Amino acid sequence: MKYYAKQSIPNSPKTTQKETSRESGKQPGESPSNKTILVPSKVIEVYNYIIANKQAPKGFVGGRIFANREKRLPITDSSGKKLKYQEWDVNPKEQGKNRGAERLITCSDNSAYYTSDHYKTFTKFK
Repeated sequence: MKYYAKQSIPNSPKTTQKETSRESGKQPGESPSNKTILVPSKVIEVYNYIIANKQAPKGFVGGRIFANREKRLPITDSSGKKLKYQEWDVNPKEQGKNRGAERLITCSDNSAYYTSDHYKTFTKFK
């Protein structure tokens, strides 16, 4: 399945689609499976905007702490330091509409994850 950006985000560097391995159902630190999927380009656009501007794009919700309570993402880095996560919407907020299930998660170790099913599964793309 191919994904295309529905809109361009101002002040966002040029983006590319990335292929990545699905990490659903894995324990933290386990290597990903061989199943390959595409991360939607809008996720890459939002990610690039966040990295360049240190905030969510105008009209988007983001920057809140993601607690990783279910421990579906790694808990510590290779040196044992506790990782910290932030969550970001990948679609603009529309008044009167649900925010949807898609989220971008950024990590203190500079990794990034996409979830299309509201934190049930994650795709690491950075």
